[in-house]
Amino acid sequence: MWYAHTATNDELRDWLAESGGPSNQWKKKDGRWFHPRFHRQGCGQKRHPIPNTLDAAAAALPEGVDWYRDLPQMGRMRNYGAVVGDQLIACTPVTDDERTDRFRLAVLCIMAKEK
Repeated sequence: MWYAHTATNDELRDWLAESGGPSNQWKKKDGRWFHPRFHRQGCGQKRHPIPNTLDAAAAALPEGVDWYRDLPQMGRMRNYGAVVGDQLIACTPVTDDERTDRFRLAVLCIMAKEK
């Protein structure tokens, strides 16, 4: 079973490209990415369809979701959280890699909204 909390940056971006909604229906075959609407059979691109940037991580969050970084003074773990209105739908610990943390938060939000 795939577990988002332990996934690498590449695994999270792969999941978003393949499963992250109707505009992200990319498929990976032989190290190349294909989109059924934009590529005919036999061609594709080697570059990942979701760049490893903070802008791409921000764009990966579902519509209507706001995120925050909780930085408590002492005693608690630092977290990224995502809310819809006043309801917390996902959270993940802050690590040294902000891009991976925010891609992870986007994946967790999409999974939470699918339930």
